[in-house]
Amino acid sequence: MASLDMRDFHTLEELRGSLLAYVRSYNQRPHSSLKGISPQERFFQEPELIRRLPDEQIESSFLLEIERRVSADSVIVIDQTEYEVDYRFAKQRITLRYTPDMKDIFVVEADGVYDTLNLPKKSVRIP
Repeated sequence: MASLDMRDFHTLEELRGSLLAYVRSYNQRPHSSLKGISPQERFFQEPELIRRLPDEQIESSFLLEIERRVSADSVIVIDQTEYEVDYRFAKQRITLRYTPDMKDIFVVEADGVYDTLNLPKKSVRIP
């Protein structure tokens, strides 16, 4: 990628296509470090080690995480927007996991279980 001239690409799709072509070529080419087989061949040599994760586990693996202090009236602030959380979290520091689009926000309980934050109970932009 460092040797690419970005001026050769006029759209993000062109860049993605170029990267995809490179990755496909790289993974199908024999490698000396793999004793002359390709990364793709090596990957499929032990299919019993390949396991499919449930969609829920994949989605939760890519959530972002932040910590916030909950106010006495059970409010947290994320990106200048106030959200109301369950009263039992008042005056505590909590961990939140959320999707990049902020569509889903979860409070991480002490036992690791996610409690869905209902959005928006209170949504006020703070100046």
